[in-house]
Amino acid sequence: MRLTLIIAACSISILSAAFASEPLGNLAGSEWGIPGEQGPHARYIHFAANGQANGFSGCNQFSGRFDQSGDSLRIGPLATTRKACRPDVMKLEQVFFKVLDRARRMKATYLELLLRSEDGAELIRLTRRDFD
Repeated sequence: MRLTLIIAACSISILSAAFASEPLGNLAGSEWGIPGEQGPHARYIHFAANGQANGFSGCNQFSGRFDQSGDSLRIGPLATTRKACRPDVMKLEQVFFKVLDRARRMKATYLELLLRSEDGAELIRLTRRDFD
């Protein structure tokens, strides 16, 4: 019985690792955050199935649209709440918004999302937040 459980656990781990590296063609229904950020100022973006994007930018909530076709991606325009936070948090928030605004290409696996600019420059790597 114990050997069966060990084999099953190993099989699940191997399948999960293989699945995690497979390309993810559609962002709809996924949520992504900045690796290592936790707590009240953790930035993230959620891509809903209806073409809406929303999330938290470190200080304010935001929402808007996203359009994805293959590896092409456009996020925004975004509307935000107007809360004021510490200057360092506000600066990081503005950087996050600029990155989302400049994103034109994406490459995603089940666990990682890479956003690139029009010229192919890497803007940010995000990790999956809604993966169990």
